Amino acid sequence: MAKVKYYDSIDDLPCLKYHQVTENSDLKYLTIEGEPTDAELFNAWELITDQVIEQHLKNPEYIEGLKKEQRFLIKQINAEVGNSLAAKLIAENEKDLLEQKLDANTDFFEIISIMSQNLYPCNPNELSTRMYLTNLSRLTKQNKTQNKAQK
Repeated sequence: MAKVKYYDSIDDLPCLKYHQVTENSDLKYLTIEGEPTDAELFNAWELITDQVIEQHLKNPEYIEGLKKEQRFLIKQINAEVGNSLAAKLIAENEKDLLEQKLDANTDFFEIISIMSQNLYPCNPNELSTRMYLTNLSRLTKQNKTQNKAQK
């Protein structure tokens, strides 16, 4: 019988594999050895997703980002159901700003490069997803601190 192994923890899952799963919407990147069933991969992905959420919830900036997203969505809904021209203009303006922000997002490999430059050399095949998320949080805090100091 063939041995089957797959990632089911962000402590073991290389961040490159996590990126490949999310970028390509394909759970096959969780496979280490053999051919796991779709159900096994789906269950592993659920565990990984829960762990990623738990990791994010430790970061106050993530919580603030969720609150901002909630406020944005409420404004969008109010603009759709209401008759206020001002609300519609504000919602449209905020939607444009969000699209610009999404277009300007740093890509995965650029983030790895920034981590390697500012923290320590990072190999995305070896760096766990947990450490990737931790490093990302550290870099975000450093960037905010530097931006405040410049003002």
